[in-house]
Amino acid sequence: MVSAAFLVVRDSSVVAFLTVWAMTVRLTHLDARARLANRSAIRAAVALAALVPVGGFVLYRVLRPAETRLERRERRLARLLTELELAGAEREEDLGHVRQHDRLAPPRDELSQRRLDREALRRRRSGDEADREEPVEDALGSELLAVR
Repeated sequence: MVSAAFLVVRDSSVVAFLTVWAMTVRLTHLDARARLANRSAIRAAVALAALVPVGGFVLYRVLRPAETRLERRERRLARLLTELELAGAEREEDLGHVRQHDRLAPPRDELSQRRLDREALRRRRSGDEADREEPVEDALGSELLAVR
């Protein structure tokens, strides 16, 4: 009785393994067709799943593209529609001239040697966003214009 049960389990485990192997090859083929446009890449993915029984399927799942071709197309169309809406929409506020203060800019011939100048590093103020101040080298002037 025990030996008969052992024989059934042994024989059915081989059939179960072959079934799982065939299913992984089929799932790899379907997924590769949805994600890849290149036929040779689809064939390579299916061959990998067929040659390496379960490991090929796992390796394909790790290396496959993150989105299907349909999802990629949908994302691109959504981005295009968003860009078209933003390009056609009027701005609620208009920025005036944004300029950098000339008095803070170093002379042009000193720009290349600025990192080597210890004097400039000592004179530089240490303000940043945490101090609610702008560093000297990043000072910008801007004005907001009212839109009518």
